[in-house]
Amino acid sequence: MVKDGTSKTEYLSGWHIAPTYEECKNYLGFFKHQHNKIIVSCKAKNVWPKSHSRSNIFLTEHIIIKEIVYA
Repeated sequence: MVKDGTSKTEYLSGWHIAPTYEECKNYLGFFKHQHNKIIVSCKAKNVWPKSHSRSNIFLTEHIIIKEIVYA
């Protein structure tokens, strides 16, 4: 459970993905608390757009981590 960004209440967070590393870095910058978030190179399955995002971000049910890019 998290409470971050524009959220007023806690909600269940999930896997957030973006097409490029730069888009991931920009999106990560929106979060007040970055201590428990990392960027990884991955493959994703069952992907859909995050409709209320300010960035080009998608949600996914499954990821396969290839490499940790930024920690």
